[in-house]
Amino acid sequence: MDGGVMTQLFALIGRFGRNEDGVFAVVFGLMAIVLVALGGAAVDYVSLEQSRSRAQLALDAAALALQPEIFDDTVTEEEVRLRAEDLVRDRIGDARIASGVDGITITLEDGSLYLTGFIEMPTSFVSLVGVNSLRARVQSEATRKKLALEVAFVLDNSGSMSYTGAGASGTRQRMQFLKDAAKCAVNILFYKDVVDDPGNRDTCIPAAGTSLLEDVKVGVVPFTMFVNVGAGNRNAAWLDRVERTLARL
Repeated sequence: MDGGVMTQLFALIGRFGRNEDGVFAVVFGLMAIVLVALGGAAVDYVSLEQSRSRAQLALDAAALALQPEIFDDTVTEEEVRLRAEDLVRDRIGDARIASGVDGITITLEDGSLYLTGFIEMPTSFVSLVGVNSLRARVQSEATRKKLALEVAFVLDNSGSMSYTGAGASGTRQRMQFLKDAAKCAVNILFYKDVVDDPGNRDTCIPAAGTSLLEDVKVGVVPFTMFVNVGAGNRNAAWLDRVERTLARL
């Protein structure tokens, strides 16, 4: 190849290197995937947060539902974990989202159940740059033990409670339903175990041989003017001065 041809070739290569025509299209083509991935990252992140929120609610529900099981000697820690995992997956209700409960801590002294879990969801946009899934962790703790409880009942004893309706034990007045419910609630608070009352299916009674819990106090707040504790309890020792005044009204 003679010198003239080589000179023309080098000149052509130099001119090609200096030519900026169409450079934007080339750069945009190279950056398009990255730009789409970055723009879609917000969509994937929002989807992850929505899934994490659902998983958190599911794990909270599982912890609350399974916390009473920790006192059952026949139920193992692994069984509680597996049941919590099933509840979480069922409540998430999306086969695309992988989830699991991989941590459990039971503290009987505090009556607490601590669960940790995770979710992993496929991505729609950031997979373009090699991120095929996003992962998030959730945790929940349920603690329930009857220690030093102070509960106030606000009971509606107005005239509207004379309305008659149907219950498990037949047709009765609302006031009777209220009394049955309040009686059962008090038994649940004061006793370790309760069972359904065989004579009245609308309430419950202490289980045979159950123990009375300490440090539990219950107060009654009337919806109208006073609490009717019965004339026979006018001077009862468990009434304080204010309650005796109300009892005389």
